[in-house]
Amino acid sequence: MAWLGFIYLCVFFGGGLWLLHFLDKKFGDKIRYNQRRRQIEAEMHRRAADRDIAQDVADEWGYDPRDFRRR
Repeated sequence: MAWLGFIYLCVFFGGGLWLLHFLDKKFGDKIRYNQRRRQIEAEMHRRAADRDIAQDVADEWGYDPRDFRRR
């Protein structure tokens, strides 16, 4: 009787692991693609905001990038 219980536990947990693996195969790539896309979009927004702030500071200080060229 213990062996039967052991087999049921193996089937139950094995089935759960199989289900998780199946769902990852089916939907995982799309989820990871969307996560990476959101990360890149957020980074682009942060860089745009940083550019705006840098431009505001440059305007406030009267900074002209032509005066500081690398030679």
